[in-house]
Amino acid sequence: MKKIFFIAIIACGQTLTLFAQDARKDSIEARIEELKEERDSLYIAHIEERREPDKVLHAEPLFIDLIRDLGARKGEAEWNIGMGLTDNTAYDRYAFLIEYEFAPIDRLGLEFEIPVTLNRQRQQREQPPSNRIESLKFAAQWSFFVSQELQTSMALGYLNELEFSDLDVINNAPIFKGNLYNPFFIAAKRWGNNWHTLIYTGFKFFQDFKKGFKGWKCEANTNFHD
Repeated sequence: MKKIFFIAIIACGQTLTLFAQDARKDSIEARIEELKEERDSLYIAHIEERREPDKVLHAEPLFIDLIRDLGARKGEAEWNIGMGLTDNTAYDRYAFLIEYEFAPIDRLGLEFEIPVTLNRQRQQREQPPSNRIESLKFAAQWSFFVSQELQTSMALGYLNELEFSDLDVINNAPIFKGNLYNPFFIAAKRWGNNWHTLIYTGFKFFQDFKKGFKGWKCEANTNFHD
């Protein structure tokens, strides 16, 4: 009987210990979330309130890279280098890009980018596409409306993309084979500190320098971030 009594006491003690550990864990996690929110609030305040002109921090879309932050301030600049690998059945595709974006004046962002694609053959029965410097990209983005009170920003932009000829024929062909014209519009709103919505939309017009106008399409990309 005494053994059963002692076992019951030990079991109760272990249960209470587990409850205490769970409560402490929940308390620690809650404090971590509070610290994250405080950090985000301090960062937002540091960026938005440090000087004129107004600037609202928005979460950028994952698939489409904005030219610069909406409401860019003079002197902001950034280098970006990217790399991707696509594993195809007959060949591997390696994609690289280098870009430089900067704001020469308040609310105007400019960007230059050069993407490169290299293909490595894996099977002799299929020839991979030609290696190529994809294009020479230039883009500009003007934030014409920025309101900290409304937590809203809007911008107009234009992207021009000169397409290079493939590297295996570039000696016998013009350096540039076509052009892409892409005017676009962006509207973004932040709801509190952590919720963001954004729409990126515009037209793309395609031109082949030998065959002329190739067509056009309209894109609308919506984004929701937490």
